[in-house]
Amino acid sequence: MNPGYIVFAAVIILIVGVSLFFIFRSRNDTPPVPADTSSAPAETDAPETEAKPAPFIEVPTADSAAGDLILVNYDHAYVFPEKDDLVNVYENKTGDFKVAYSYYMMSRHVLDVLISLTHELSESTGEDDLTVNSAYRSLEEQQEIYDEYRDTWGEETAKLYVADPGYSEHHTGLAADLTLVRDDGTALPILQSGAYDEIIRLLRDNGFILRYPEGKKEVTRIETEPWHFRYVGLPHSLIIEKTGLCFEEYIAFLKNFTPDGNVLFVNGSGRLLSVPFEGTASAGSGCAVYRVAASDEAVTRIPVPAGVDAPAVSGDNDGGFIVTVTFGAAPVRVTGVSDDVAAMIDAIAPSN
Repeated sequence: MNPGYIVFAAVIILIVGVSLFFIFRSRNDTPPVPADTSSAPAETDAPETEAKPAPFIEVPTADSAAGDLILVNYDHAYVFPEKDDLVNVYENKTGDFKVAYSYYMMSRHVLDVLISLTHELSESTGEDDLTVNSAYRSLEEQQEIYDEYRDTWGEETAKLYVADPGYSEHHTGLAADLTLVRDDGTALPILQSGAYDEIIRLLRDNGFILRYPEGKKEVTRIETEPWHFRYVGLPHSLIIEKTGLCFEEYIAFLKNFTPDGNVLFVNGSGRLLSVPFEGTASAGSGCAVYRVAASDEAVTRIPVPAGVDAPAVSGDNDGGFIVTVTFGAAPVRVTGVSDDVAAMIDAIAPSN
């Protein structure tokens, strides 16, 4: 081999080797460029989890005009359902109470409660003359009664005792007029029963309220009716009795309590409190009550506390839904009111 080629090749290899040496050295000597972390999430030891939306249920918005807590008065017409749950009272009665007329109707679940409480009344006091003197009325029946009162007493007086057709509590199937009818046919107000206090207690403790109490005519626009009772369910009858609010005032009062703030809470000892919605699940045994405004859409989403599957939901017939959630044992009495809740009550009904 030509010696000149060997020398030339050696020189080329030397030059390439030196060049590669300096290239790699320069790369190793260059300080690393920090990564751009302006948009990268911070690293943590915790596993990544997706944010879960608050639990909720969906109800038809039209149901805001149906349920045990609907308000029906001169400003809130009753929305007659396509299908109701009315049953004949006389055909389902027991020997523990009486019915004035055999055609009277009442909502099935309300009659079940009435049957239960009258049995307890009869067992404990012997009083079995409690009589359903009026119950559900159709639009036509209400018109007939109203016309009779108007023709007899005049329109002004009639309106104080008989609501306009379409605006009567008796359309709901949730109301009953109660009296006493002795075996000889003598009719007496329930106030004259020796078991009156027990009658009132059993009605209240089973979800009924005196719908038109004394001193509330300016609000209800109906005269005091110590015979007219309305089913609203528990714990609402207990709360209404303790606060002294009439039903119109109670519906207004509940507008203070919403899922985006505080809810009304009846704790295990029966005290009425205002607690944060998010804290209801840890508030202990009791009942939470709050209101959700009805949506403009066909369906309304109702937030519910974590861990709650099936809260009781009723429309209020005033543009919203009343939600009742029971944790553990339901309270059997309302014994007191916190200062902040008392202030809300006073704002609704200063005379209380």
